[in-house]
Amino acid sequence: MPPRQGVSDLPYDPRQHHRRSIRLKGYDYSSPGDYFVTICTHNRECILGRIENGKSILNEAGRSAQSVWEGLPARWPTVTLDTFVVMPNHIHGIITIVSSPDTPVGAQFIAPCRLTLGEIVRQFKAISARLIRKSCCSRFAWQRNYYEHIVRNSNSLYTIAHYIEDNPRTWLWDHENPNSAVASAAEMRRVLAKHYGIAEEELSFLIDYVIKCDEGEEQTDGQAQN
Repeated sequence: MPPRQGVSDLPYDPRQHHRRSIRLKGYDYSSPGDYFVTICTHNRECILGRIENGKSILNEAGRSAQSVWEGLPARWPTVTLDTFVVMPNHIHGIITIVSSPDTPVGAQFIAPCRLTLGEIVRQFKAISARLIRKSCCSRFAWQRNYYEHIVRNSNSLYTIAHYIEDNPRTWLWDHENPNSAVASAAEMRRVLAKHYGIAEEELSFLIDYVIKCDEGEEQTDGQAQN
């Protein structure tokens, strides 16, 4: 599979990217670009389905979440979806915000006044939670926060998409799996690098992102609630 063409090509800036924060300070999250998003269920409860023979087998709650996710572009013409997967207790997906006639390309650091990533996630969580509670699980809730990574180039987009597509097959090593066989980030990097056949350093940014999800760092853009 050739590298995918990402919307954004934002260079890494250590003055703005901090390990303990998953927010890029001053960044306009309504800017056109590709965003890798992870949304977890409350307490990471495996309530959306199960993994069987390397495949994600969704139950009614999982199918409801998937249908709402797939319907996001119908709600907003400036939103498109790339690779995504619904797992037993979380969703990984790439959301792309595209330019509209009144959206100047490259204006990443202006005050947000358009549809933001946080609003997209907030709407997804609210609509899907209501649907799931009504149809099959009255106690269902998403985790209050969510996690995001700005995709800066096509190589990163390819690596992330590959990771998402392969997530069901790597569930045994997933930190979101309550029965994960991986004990540390170093071990996780080694196992996944061997699995994907690439250098460990190529997975560093992805492992850091997964660790942030595992540590429960809060994403406040849009105040995404259940």
